[in-house]
Amino acid sequence: MAKTRQPKTDDELRELSLGIHNGRYFTSAHLDRPEDATLVFMVLGMMEDLSEWAERNKVAFLYEELSKAGPRSFNGMPSFFSVQFLDHDEFARLKAIDLVVLDFMRTGKVAVSA
Repeated sequence: MAKTRQPKTDDELRELSLGIHNGRYFTSAHLDRPEDATLVFMVLGMMEDLSEWAERNKVAFLYEELSKAGPRSFNGMPSFFSVQFLDHDEFARLKAIDLVVLDFMRTGKVAVSA
């Protein structure tokens, strides 16, 4: 039986955003060509039906910690034997959180709305 995936919390997405900006993660946004995802995140290339998996899970964004990269690279990009993902809802929330994180990184202050 497949393990049920729990949605990411806002705190997890905030940590992911910080980690991306601090260079801890490699993401699908780093790819010049989307089709390179299976070469970087090699586990995707081993899936029987990648399109069906992506559609079923509503995959919008792929990422992995750089510390989990394998010893070889592909065209200067890391290669991984694992992958994490965000669905469309989580990715939308990450983008909203990311604006706050970027502002904080730039100013050192958190904007408070009235």
